[in-house]
Amino acid sequence: AGASIGPARFSPVEGDNRLLGGSNETGFTRPLTWDPRTGQRVDCTPDSLDGELYPVDWLPDARGVVVQQVNAAAMQLYLWTPGEHTLRKIPHASATIGAAYISPGGELIVELQDSTRPSRVVVLDLDSGEEVRELLRGDDAPEGRKWRSVSYPSTDGATIQAWLATPAGEGPFPA
Repeated sequence: AGASIGPARFSPVEGDNRLLGGSNETGFTRPLTWDPRTGQRVDCTPDSLDGELYPVDWLPDARGVVVQQVNAAAMQLYLWTPGEHTLRKIPHASATIGAAYISPGGELIVELQDSTRPSRVVVLDLDSGEEVRELLRGDDAPEGRKWRSVSYPSTDGATIQAWLATPAGEGPFPA
């Protein structure tokens, strides 16, 4: 009671009736697959990950699903294999992920943006997370500084997440 389930995409494999979706039954959004004909449901519920885990897209053979973790404004992609109950980090560079899709040929296409480069659409290797090629990019922007996620306690003890960029050099820098 009180939980919601939302659909994302049907399996790309003909005859595979599974629906990829997400549920917040655990208090965080977590991906799931559900076969409406058999009622079989498989949930992705890793104990070791904080934040939301959103379903992104199926691999073309429907044996795996790309999922996106959003935790304290940081984003990370993973490959979930529902049949094996495994979740593997795709070790890509830190960036804001605007959108991600799997092409019919199995390529991971991602819109990325970070504090040093404008938005661009790239193909990422599913194993290494390395950029395979750039498909589209915006105009060059003035040179920027890399930002990093930091956390600190508020006066009531709640954790505050912030982004910190420092000037070139060793510091100290004013707070």
